Amino acid sequence: NCERALLSFGFGRWSRIKEAAQGGTKLRSEEEISQFGLAFLCLCTGVPVASVGFVSGVDDGASGAADDDLEPADERPSAASAAEREGIAAAREVLREMGVAVPSLTRAQEEELEPLVSAGGAEYAERVHKLGASLLQRLLALKRLSDAIERHPSPFDTFEAPPAPGGVGRHPAVSWTPRDDALLLLGVYKHGFRAYEEVRDDPELPFSCLAGYAPLPPPLPQPSASGDGAGPTPQHADFDALDVLPLSPPPPPAAAEA
Repeated sequence: NCERALLSFGFGRWSRIKEAAQGGTKLRSEEEISQFGLAFLCLCTGVPVASVGFVSGVDDGASGAADDDLEPADERPSAASAAEREGIAAAREVLREMGVAVPSLTRAQEEELEPLVSAGGAEYAERVHKLGASLLQRLLALKRLSDAIERHPSPFDTFEAPPAPGGVGRHPAVSWTPRDDALLLLGVYKHGFRAYEEVRDDPELPFSCLAGYAPLPPPLPQPSASGDGAGPTPQHADFDALDVLPLSPPPPPAAAEA
């Protein structure tokens, strides 16, 4: 969907998002996709998009709408958990660290954007509120990456990755160089965040660790979540529903009593 593609490629890459997205997003214009991006950013930071994502007691970002134009608060859904409020506060802290103000919408903008995010209703807005800070950090990293790569006329020839202070914990037996760091980032830009197999198998990305070797085999099937070995776990089952944050491992089974 549009959200997943946005979180794979980042703001501004609307044509690539449209190309990579599934379902009805492919039928939308790039302008509509960019409008979804704005609505998504608003929800991340607790700014309601008309009736979607309103949280009582949270500043709506100094909306440009006149008070008379806004829907009365008692007619807008307002129930919010502590996790939602904490997520909104953390997302706004990310904006403050960037030196960016909380976004605001006029009433006309709210009406224009609401259909793009209304399908999921309150449940969707709640999820985005809780994960807002992590979503913003992902989008910020992808935007910085695309800006850095697009400054190069021929990035596959000249782009260099920034140094990784302290190393990144690679196995000493795996061949890896600073050039491979650059190829990895170029792969993320080209194929999207977490597109592991596509990056690995791209002939334009000659990683040192793959030189002279056959392509790596696909991952082996894993036991089902029930532990009965009946079948593979769904892809990324150890991540949340938005494929963003790793979930905590389940607690170990209690020891049998003697």
